[in-house]
Amino acid sequence: MPLVDSSGETYPFAEVTLLDSETGTPIETPVYLEPIGGAPQTWPILVDPAVVDLWIDTPARVTLQALLPGGASFTRAGVDISPAPAATVRSVKPLHIGSAEGLNSDAMLAVSPDGSAVWQVLNVLKDHRHAGDAPDSTSLGMTDLQDIYPGQTWLGGDISGVQGTGATALGFQAHPNGNGATAIGRAATADEDGIAVGPASAAYVSAVGLGAGVAATKAEQVALGRSASGAAGPNSAVVLGAGVAAEAATDIKAKGVHLLTDGSVVLGNGLLPDLSWVGAPYTAILGSAVVPRYFAARNAVSLAGPVNPLGFFGGAGDYRPIVDVSGITAATVGRDALMSLMAALNDLGMIYATQGAIDDELADLTKATGSTNMSFDTGDADGSKAGDTTRIKRNAVAPGTVTYFRATGIRDFLARVFTWYQPWNPDNHEAEITAHVSPDNVTWTPVKLTWRPLVATAADWYQSWISNTRPIPAGMKYVRLTLDVNSLPWTPQVGRILVRTYPLRNLVLNPTLGTGITNTSYHGYNLTRAYDTTQGFSGTTSIKLTNGSTQSGGPSWTIQPVANQQTVQLGIYAKLPTTGFSAGQIVWRSGTTVLKTQAITPPTTGAWTRFTGSYTLAAGETCDNVAIAFTPTAANLSWNADASLAAVGDTLPAFFDGTSTGGAWEGAVHASVSRLV
Repeated sequence: MPLVDSSGETYPFAEVTLLDSETGTPIETPVYLEPIGGAPQTWPILVDPAVVDLWIDTPARVTLQALLPGGASFTRAGVDISPAPAATVRSVKPLHIGSAEGLNSDAMLAVSPDGSAVWQVLNVLKDHRHAGDAPDSTSLGMTDLQDIYPGQTWLGGDISGVQGTGATALGFQAHPNGNGATAIGRAATADEDGIAVGPASAAYVSAVGLGAGVAATKAEQVALGRSASGAAGPNSAVVLGAGVAAEAATDIKAKGVHLLTDGSVVLGNGLLPDLSWVGAPYTAILGSAVVPRYFAARNAVSLAGPVNPLGFFGGAGDYRPIVDVSGITAATVGRDALMSLMAALNDLGMIYATQGAIDDELADLTKATGSTNMSFDTGDADGSKAGDTTRIKRNAVAPGTVTYFRATGIRDFLARVFTWYQPWNPDNHEAEITAHVSPDNVTWTPVKLTWRPLVATAADWYQSWISNTRPIPAGMKYVRLTLDVNSLPWTPQVGRILVRTYPLRNLVLNPTLGTGITNTSYHGYNLTRAYDTTQGFSGTTSIKLTNGSTQSGGPSWTIQPVANQQTVQLGIYAKLPTTGFSAGQIVWRSGTTVLKTQAITPPTTGAWTRFTGSYTLAAGETCDNVAIAFTPTAANLSWNADASLAAVGDTLPAFFDGTSTGGAWEGAVHASVSRLV
């Protein structure tokens, strides 16, 4: 702003002050001489010549006051100061801006960094109107559209549909059909309160469809994924995954997961067989399924057929099915696959297999090794004990205990408990039962318990399951449960206790020669080894040994390697003629290196005889095969061997392998480690 005299000449200098337009005092905002900032100025500012060219960071309306030469002064109110623009554009020729209608305050000149400029309309969505537009309605892309409902937003070309209050269309040929409909994408169609997002997507009333070609075509359905379709499903069905199509009875269907209206669950992809014989609800596991850690509890689940010895039991309050595999015999169809599956599920913690466990229903205390202050409560007339008719409780208000012993060590335990409480008998059940373990029934270590959520039964009673929270330390052979704290001796009660030892594992591969003489070699003299299918201690197969000399020799079996100073228990069956052998031995080896030899006496009964022993590996030793050998008194004598077992631990179990009752193979049948589930 130049300050000029009456002749139009600019004054040679001026002292300038900017005053707040309301208070009349100098403004406090920093003032600069250049648009890029710098050291702020102090009042008054001397300008020479008298041209006021000042900059501030924020817009302001001020009063300009200047002291001119000769004592004259100049004051001008209502001066607007704007901040510096992002860029300054200068034209090399005069620039005319205008139109037939002129410009108004709804337009602005937008300048880009490359020096181009364009006039743009302000508040375009608010003020853009066509003939017939309803209140609060916005339409861009179509000038011939007649909006008849308020609050609509239409962006795109060739939009159609029955429209509706608050409807939204975004995309070429989008079709919103009803109040609150939202159609986004080329040819997307949405009905009242429906949302369709994606080209050619469709959503019915209150439905949601997300993805190209998705179809949520029934009320309140949700379909997510390219070409996902709920067309065959019921109202409110949920369909997840590209190309997934709902089924008539499916509430939720995703790739690999089906939740049916009757509560049944299908996991994995594949053809679902006819399961009408099972009854609902059921859980079906198909191919490509990755099963989570815990099954949901079911009252009963059957596998492999309508008549099946395998039972899954898990009533209310149980957190994983308790499985009894004792009914799976050698004649059971699919036995090896079933037993391997049970072993794997047990290791994953998805089931609780009871083979070899103490399973005490507490009809008496014959399975316990000791108890104090304990008695029985029987019957369940009011249903408060969920059908459990035999339980233990305390005799009097003092600690009551029950103790169990497992010679091979305690792996874990599980108990079904019942607790009663009302407002005057508070819920302190987690303090009323404690657990301890011991290696010798003398020194006891506390064990933290995990309580499953309480489930109401009847008459203010609740049930739950408790188990050890963390792994039990090695070497513990006793577990003791203690009931205490509550002033009412009849609560809590325990209805069932299960105590499991560590799984017994036979480390020998092909222990009963089920796959010929694979995984066998020889020890000592290289005698002839043949496959005998006429006899065996376990089954009808064995290995037949013929010694062409009078040197000691016999078969060796490959085992899963054992190291770290562990004790390897060994048992091998042999059948020899009544005469003709002078000495024998069982052997622990590493490759062909002998680690330990134990002398045995050749049997003279002509029957199968078991030879046993144990060896604790020295530091640095590894045992990977075991053997049995005899010394004949003449050449060309024959004998048989079978049922080889090697196990780590303090005791040698009776012979078993994957074909035994409760046995399973950890890998290939007859060619892997076997265990008792």
